[in-house]
Amino acid sequence: MPACHPILHLDEALKYEEALLGAHEAKVWEAMSRAGGALGRAIFRDVNECFPLPRDPHVLVLVGKGHNGGDALIAAEQMLKARPRARVVLLFALGTEKLNILTQRALERLAEYPQVEQHNIASMGDDVCAYLDKLA
Repeated sequence: MPACHPILHLDEALKYEEALLGAHEAKVWEAMSRAGGALGRAIFRDVNECFPLPRDPHVLVLVGKGHNGGDALIAAEQMLKARPRARVVLLFALGTEKLNILTQRALERLAEYPQVEQHNIASMGDDVCAYLDKLA
């Protein structure tokens, strides 16, 4: 595995994804599932290097509307599978109405977990800072 991966600008990343995955929804979903699952495991592994991972961790997820947002939601699901008593707070940058179809699918998979909260940052206004302070 290389020591580092190239950093791509948005237009370069989109071209790369298009060449690699095309417009095949199943391929894109598989890539998101693999990325999100790996991300969830890596976060817990990294945290565990610093201190023992609690049985009931609190997880804050910042979610955009695109595939990276879907990756983050899948990572949250991975964490919930590993730690069923975890509390997950989802903060949507642009609300849930603008999520792309695969990110929406990832969100729907979290519906079975009652300990998942959802909030729209845009509708919180200045209250978002107060809310984040309460989470600490």
